[in-house]
Amino acid sequence: MAALVAWPTNALADPVDAHAQLRRGIGLQREASWSASITTLERARAVGTLSTIERAECAFYLGAAYLAIGSDAAARRELGVVLDLQPGFEPPPYTSPKVASLLGEVARSRATAAQLDPRPPRTSSEGLELGFEAHRIKGPVYGVVRFRMRGDSDYVAAPLLARSPQHDGTQALVAEVKPGRSGVLEYYADALEPGGHLVAGSAASPYALPFTLRAADIPKTSRPPSKLVWLAIPAGVVVGAAVGLGLYFGLR
Repeated sequence: MAALVAWPTNALADPVDAHAQLRRGIGLQREASWSASITTLERARAVGTLSTIERAECAFYLGAAYLAIGSDAAARRELGVVLDLQPGFEPPPYTSPKVASLLGEVARSRATAAQLDPRPPRTSSEGLELGFEAHRIKGPVYGVVRFRMRGDSDYVAAPLLARSPQHDGTQALVAEVKPGRSGVLEYYADALEPGGHLVAGSAASPYALPFTLRAADIPKTSRPPSKLVWLAIPAGVVVGAAVGLGLYFGLR
């Protein structure tokens, strides 16, 4: 006899409230529950509904939690996300000196390091042109833009190409993308230059761009044959048969 599986009553629960999760993740830090805070904050960010200010706040508290458990590299990465989203971010007054010091260190290192910044997107014959500008680079930049429509699980890669010659350590770069449907386009850039790795946005914190597919870009479906075509087929058969019979008897 087959066993019956009892599904939990919350199996079809409402979607996660990212804003409530953000507040809870911050509250867990005040209780020094670092691992629980990281899990909660990552969950809030993964939903994709936080505003830019909330995403910066989320990344800041993730950086503080990672630093508290000894993951310095992860803390630096998150504090870099904070500065990407809000270059003039000011930590809360009660921030620990250790976190404030690391945030300042990350900001100073970014002031002299190569950097990749987004430029306003533009429409193109291919769909969209996603632009970026690399600063303080030491040579050519090679990379990709990864994009998806919100709701899709996987990103698609498009090559990042130089649009203008390198000048004074600055390089303009673009990627041509053609979304298949209307919605919110999420994207980020990942590149390399002689001095190291460059990123703009991330898979967890992509740039978001509302996009509407133009009517001209929607694939046209084939139309069924006209009724006149179907009527012409039997008429053609009859005419053809009559001509054939006439030739047959005429030649006998």
